[in-house]
Amino acid sequence: MDLDRLINMITQEVLKKIDDAGRQNQLRSKEEILILDDTGDGHREEYRYIVSVYGHMTFLDDFAVDDGVEQFDRILVPHLSNEDLAGIAVGLARSDVGKIVMEGILCGKQVIVLEEGIRYRRYKDRVNENFYNMFQAYEERMASFGVEIAKREVLCEVLKNRPEKKQIADYSGDAEERGVRIGKKVIVETDLYQLHSKGCKKVYIDKDSVVTPLASDYIRTHEMKVVRM
Repeated sequence: MDLDRLINMITQEVLKKIDDAGRQNQLRSKEEILILDDTGDGHREEYRYIVSVYGHMTFLDDFAVDDGVEQFDRILVPHLSNEDLAGIAVGLARSDVGKIVMEGILCGKQVIVLEEGIRYRRYKDRVNENFYNMFQAYEERMASFGVEIAKREVLCEVLKNRPEKKQIADYSGDAEERGVRIGKKVIVETDLYQLHSKGCKKVYIDKDSVVTPLASDYIRTHEMKVVRM
């Protein structure tokens, strides 16, 4: 074998190893996403165009619940039954989905529930109002645990730009006068109750924050002032 051929072979092998290393680094840099849906009926392809750019997908039927969720960065919940919603709100697992969501919350993972997949919402125009409001309260309680509820149409943006976890600002004695900032995307009744019970009557929220209906009722009933920033 002549010297030129030997050099060429060595060069090709080095370039191949560099390329393989680059691919491995790219794989490691992507996020791991657990999708709580099965792979039947073409579901894998349904989610691939949304998620493949942002991370590696694992589906529910490829996942052993007992293995835990530590390896995942995000948990996507496309469908949430009434039983699981009520169970999560009170800390009781009704199914594998409920168990995984609760473990994700406990482990500080980003849990995203698709708004269109929350089952009780389908019956808004038919159900008894008080019964509907009960499930709405369950949803608000779940959101207060840090679960993010997003429309399918904005899912890509939610996955692309992961928001920092924000907590309610600490209360201080003069909060009634100067107000307290709540740095959350979804403002629920519990957030307001925690502050109002300590004497705070003025809160600052982000201009694009969503105030849930129960939270709005609390604001009106207790004559709180909300300022969007």
